[in-house]
Amino acid sequence: MGLVNTAFKAEDLLKLRNGNLGIGHTRYSTTGISELQNCQPFVVDTLHGKIAVAHNGELVNASALRKK
Repeated sequence: MGLVNTAFKAEDLLKLRNGNLGIGHTRYSTTGISELQNCQPFVVDTLHGKIAVAHNGELVNASALRKK
C-alpha cells in the first residue's frame, strides 16, 4: 500500500524483466479501508491456474461469479 514509487524500488522492477505477462492497479480504495485484504489485483488459485483481476468499480455480481 502506498505510492508506486515507494512500493517498488529499481531492483524490484529489474526482477520483472524475465516475465511475459503482468497486471497492476494503482487506484485508491473507495470502499473498505486501505489494507492488504482490499488491495488489487486480486489473485485467486483455481483448478485452471491463477487468475488476477484489477477493476475500477464494484463487482455487483461477485457472489454469482464466485459460485461459478
